[in-house]
Amino acid sequence: MIGLWLTGLDGEIVQANDAFLDMLGYSRAELEEGAVNWKNITAPDYSEVNQERLKVLKEAGWCPPCEKQYVRKDGQRINVMVASAMLSDDPKAGIMAYALDITLTKQVEDRIREQQEEMMRIFMEAPACIVIRKGPELKVTIVNNAALAQNKLGRANIEGTSTADYFKKVGTNFNLNILKEVYETGKPFKQNAYHVQYDRNGDGQVVDAWFDIVMEPTHDAAGSIDGVVTYTFDVSDLVRANEEL
Repeated sequence: MIGLWLTGLDGEIVQANDAFLDMLGYSRAELEEGAVNWKNITAPDYSEVNQERLKVLKEAGWCPPCEKQYVRKDGQRINVMVASAMLSDDPKAGIMAYALDITLTKQVEDRIREQQEEMMRIFMEAPACIVIRKGPELKVTIVNNAALAQNKLGRANIEGTSTADYFKKVGTNFNLNILKEVYETGKPFKQNAYHVQYDRNGDGQVVDAWFDIVMEPTHDAAGSIDGVVTYTFDVSDLVRANEEL
């Protein structure tokens, strides 16, 4: 599974196992003919990485694992994890190196990252006002665009602040103890047409608003409660219309 080879500072690979040759698509005959060189199989945009790692190898006698890309004989790029060690002063075969093909792993990571980016985009563009708070102080960590539009503070003045400080900034009378209870007990809170007052326009004028609210605890990898996520829907226009009727 792991490609192993012996090489020197000139880059020519003099010995290699089958895993390494299969990884790069070369035959043993091509290896024996001197056709395989670690300088040539390294993707061009990693040439500087090669020089840096060669310097470390000369100074320390070994080089820790790092990710880079190799180019197969057919031109296809593969992602590899590579490490090396200086075994002797032999200029032709004094370096032992190994490589592990992590192409599939990288593809999975890329796919997961794409899915995470897509989920974040959906989260940010969701019509509901969504706020994620973490820790005992319920620090605001993520605010989507709909929630951001509810006041004039701006993202930089909201994210990273405790909920208590955030409520002071917007001058709201929302009961902070409700959030704390969700965090401490894990029991969700739900209410329709919840009446709040806050400084929506940042001009010191408090306005009335009504929201349908859902608050749920969030959990860490161990399953412990680490925060609260709130979903709110502004139903102020609907409440006022019903009052008029």
